[in-house]
Amino acid sequence: MAYAAQPEREDLPDWALWVFFLLTFAITWGVIAPYILFSEWTAERFGAISGTHPGFFLATWAPAISAFVLVFALRGTDGLRAFLSRLLLW
Repeated sequence: MAYAAQPEREDLPDWALWVFFLLTFAITWGVIAPYILFSEWTAERFGAISGTHPGFFLATWAPAISAFVLVFALRGTDGLRAFLSRLLLW
């Protein structure tokens, strides 16, 4: 059985996975840590954290934000376009 030749692609470097994890961790804990460490002070200034709080959305979407930033930084707009094109594969 013959397989169609797949176009060559350039994979991201191995260290990009560690950068992804660190960036995701930094975004999530950068938002949530003040609510844990200084809960009263943070709630007074930014409001109580809830499901509709912008900080909650930022912390929840941290993996996606990290992926977009990393792909854009390493592959530019062409890489980001290729990355987002996978959304249309159903």
